Amino acid sequence: MGLVIARHPHVCQRTAAPVLYIYGMFRFILALLVAAGVVSAGSLSWYKFTKSPRPQPLTLVHDMLLTTWAGRQAAEALGVENESSIEQLNIPQVAGAMVASVAATVEQRVQEAVVSSVVTHIARQYDGLVPEQKKQLESIICKSAPTP
Repeated sequence: MGLVIARHPHVCQRTAAPVLYIYGMFRFILALLVAAGVVSAGSLSWYKFTKSPRPQPLTLVHDMLLTTWAGRQAAEALGVENESSIEQLNIPQVAGAMVASVAATVEQRVQEAVVSSVVTHIARQYDGLVPEQKKQLESIICKSAPTP
């Protein structure tokens, strides 16, 4: 009796499993890199946010980072290369400044939107005027316009 291999139609078809596997691995590696970045930034900037002692695992990461060129550059960029001269962030002040900045930006955008809406509304009303009313309006606008 010989060995018989039956070919099932679904066995030979390509599946999306390898693509999903690669996509999953990409997401895992991306998550790992983001986590490493957060831990690195947290270990470097610890004393910017708190006066409590840095936990031992973060101290190990901090010390290891400062032995590398990239770690020293990151510490310099964050302004924490010298721990004795670190000024702690005033979180309420920073938050207040951010809120004020956002409020100013929102106010400016709202003003721009209102002006745009008003101009559009006036332009539509002007288009709806009869020619004689348009000429009358133009004469009023041209009289009040200052000459250079």
